[in-house]
Amino acid sequence: MIFENNLWIGNKVVPERICDEIISFFKSKKTQQALVGRVSEEVADLKTRDSGIIFDESPWLYNLLSPFVKKANTVNEWNFDIEGSEPCQFTEYKKNQYYHWHTDSWDSPYKNPSYKHYKKIRKLSITLSLSHENEYKGGDLKVAIPQVKNHELSYNLFKYKTLREKGSFIIFPSYFLHAVEPVTKGTRYSLVNWFVGEPFK
Repeated sequence: MIFENNLWIGNKVVPERICDEIISFFKSKKTQQALVGRVSEEVADLKTRDSGIIFDESPWLYNLLSPFVKKANTVNEWNFDIEGSEPCQFTEYKKNQYYHWHTDSWDSPYKNPSYKHYKKIRKLSITLSLSHENEYKGGDLKVAIPQVKNHELSYNLFKYKTLREKGSFIIFPSYFLHAVEPVTKGTRYSLVNWFVGEPFK
């Protein structure tokens, strides 16, 4: 068994001028150190993650990403029950910054009653590349695709060079393991969002 229809990749779909507008929009805001863990339970862990991030809930960002996610959900026949998304995350990886292997979702829904997505879980993740591939080195996104062969679980590790092209995106189930390799030169900018819904049944 192989997990087919794992991903949805768009190559240079978002115009460069829009990518530049997104960068300019977030550059006017204050960057904070990225944390790990679910909302309201985050902690600093530089052994796992080191980058600068900014969150924003502007509708125009959601309206940009949402059609891609909805189409991927249908075309890949995931057919996940999606009810909305969390705030968009602008991510800045400078030299020597990274995000080691992790998943975007957890084994239980959000537990904080004050959070707008209380009792929901992350189901689909999207990453939009905002930088030109020649503006940084390293920083490649890797995704571990699970497969079962001869009753044994293993992973195919994919590094998506396409995502180094400005305006390209990748969408995958939020429970997939993925990582961002350390940037060795320059700065890598991306826009990330997570689409949520009721727990899987």
